Amino acid sequence: SKRKNYLMAKYKLLAQDATTGQLKYPESQWLNVKDFGTFTSPTTTLTAFNNAITAGLAAGGQTVYIPSGTYEIDDVLIVPGGVTLVGDGEDKTIIYSQANARILNLVEGSGAYVTLGPKIRNLQVKGSKTAGTNQIGIAADDDLYMAFTDVSNVRVVTCGGHGVYIGNTFS
Repeated sequence: SKRKNYLMAKYKLLAQDATTGQLKYPESQWLNVKDFGTFTSPTTTLTAFNNAITAGLAAGGQTVYIPSGTYEIDDVLIVPGGVTLVGDGEDKTIIYSQANARILNLVEGSGAYVTLGPKIRNLQVKGSKTAGTNQIGIAADDDLYMAFTDVSNVRVVTCGGHGVYIGNTFS
């Protein structure tokens, strides 16, 4: 809708293509996770995500863009405050795990991002019903607290334990 496009452009989630006039993700301004490693196994995929998140924090809290595709990881992906993960949509960008553990663990940021939570947008977190009861799709919890944690247009499916767990988070 026009309102949705306006809001997305206003908050810089989308940019207008100079040639076509269509709104699109401003990939040139974001870090693309595919530039930070190989995706040949769940372990190398997790490493690429960790590398992109580290680079995003080092660049002053830049957004990490995750193109369409299914990304299988084999351990917890820790997403600190100051990081924004953005995919192409709930049915297009999928972070998948079979591990009996948290899939995305949202934690408080540090330095300039202390007390802030991360932002997760436009993707799917997919678990495995056979993973075990410790599998949680998204956990937002920290020993102290997090403010302004934002999870929007995210679908969590087929987790062995809980889909979403929210602990000490304030938004």
